[in-house]
Amino acid sequence: MMTVSVDAELCLGSEQCARAVPAVFTFDDVVGLVGADPTAQVLVAPTAEESVRRASFNCPAAAIYIEDHR
Repeated sequence: MMTVSVDAELCLGSEQCARAVPAVFTFDDVVGLVGADPTAQVLVAPTAEESVRRASFNCPAAAIYIEDHR
């Protein structure tokens, strides 16, 4: 099981995460989000885990945080 969150203070607004994994990441006018709340931590479906890991690795601001609960 994996959860993911985005640090809105670090996010540069590149939208790479939202383009890469739109089922998990959304984007408002300024920052990347998971869910509707900038402070949200979202459970990631097992089928999306690898894509979320890639999005985190490729984030230019290193604003995506992953927690593995295994």
